[in-house]
Amino acid sequence: MLATDLTLGELFDQSLENIPESLILSLNLTN
Repeated sequence: MLATDLTLGELFDQSLENIPESLILSLNLTN
């Protein structure tokens, strides 16, 4: 459980870091 929680946490952190970039790209495309 602890190992899976750590991996999920790392993946979640990485996704959060990638979200702003994707949002900016999508906003630029729509605008």
